[in-house]
Amino acid sequence: MANLIDNTYFIGDIMLPNKLTDGGNLSNIDTYIAKYERQVLINMLGYDLYKALKAQIDSDPQTFTDPWTDFVNGAEYSVGDYTIKWNGLINSDKQSFIAYYIYFYYMRDLITSTTSSGEILSKVVNGFRITPADKMANAWSRFLELYGSTQDSLYCPSAYRYLYENEDSFDLWLFKPEGTVNKFGI
Repeated sequence: MANLIDNTYFIGDIMLPNKLTDGGNLSNIDTYIAKYERQVLINMLGYDLYKALKAQIDSDPQTFTDPWTDFVNGAEYSVGDYTIKWNGLINSDKQSFIAYYIYFYYMRDLITSTTSSGEILSKVVNGFRITPADKMANAWSRFLELYGSTQDSLYCPSAYRYLYENEDSFDLWLFKPEGTVNKFGI
């Protein structure tokens, strides 16, 4: 089964630790991509539209037809007299709400290790362990910007706003809003 994004999306502010790499591939990241890409797309589209998109993601070769081409690859659209640029789910900038969502959950699971005696933090040599909560909260905030919400401005280039402005092309659209996260876990 194919996915839209791959490990090349985890750069910049969502770069994953180097020690997790194995020959240039992040360990376990493919499992997280498969699980959380599915989850966030179902939240964004609803299950029926997700199935329609997933059929095109899994096609060989991977091709997208209307209305998916512009949603996946990005497009310009008009709101009144203004042109809005939706960057798409995949793009050369490697900026996708899918990657930010996956990063958040990957880091959440990476913070501690489960052992027979409970959850542990590994000891750090030549350094101090600090919480990744700030980076995780920032990643979640960026995810929300790209994902969008019912509170978005008309001129916000989020996935929600793109789907809202093109609702006629997405008959069965069912959006699940996501909540905020902060470094305190509330």
